[in-house]
Amino acid sequence: MEKADDFAPIIKGIQATLEEWGYKSLVIPYLRTENSLSGKITGAKDFLSSFQSSSEILAEKVEFLAENLPDKKIIMAGLSSGAVLVNETVEEISENSQIYAIEAGIPFWTQTFESENTLQLNNNGKDSLSAGEIKTLLFTLIKAPFKWISSRISGQNLPFSQAFHAPGHDYFWDSPEVGSQIVTFLKTKIR
Repeated sequence: MEKADDFAPIIKGIQATLEEWGYKSLVIPYLRTENSLSGKITGAKDFLSSFQSSSEILAEKVEFLAENLPDKKIIMAGLSSGAVLVNETVEEISENSQIYAIEAGIPFWTQTFESENTLQLNNNGKDSLSAGEIKTLLFTLIKAPFKWISSRISGQNLPFSQAFHAPGHDYFWDSPEVGSQIVTFLKTKIR
């Protein structure tokens, strides 16, 4: 969580909302890959297969929790490729009224699974990666190496993944496209 600068505020917002309503929550991060060369290779293969392998593993773990904690609610949440993993996991899980999903910024090439226990966010259509705005994405891809090199020269050392950042692919808890939609979803499903 401490390394997830982009998504941690949303998780904290969810926790604060649940706490405000009198619920206790626990965050259990799911690490998709090991921090090694073989882990990164395995992770890349899994990414290219739309997380087929890791979604099965995560589905088993979530169903285990649901079976052993029948009075608890489980919320899975992910951003971008993490949202793809959550989406694939939801598809693997048998219909269960205690498991919910929040998916933010699913890339356009992913076939999404619809469920009434799932909230899919796309910044109200402003996310160019979710919307599949090819021209915008290509322009961003072309600019990325120059942006990355420029950051190195200036001493900022921007990670390459941030140099290739799709316009509108930012999700902030305090925006109406994100926080208020999540709160409404949680009110309807959990409260």
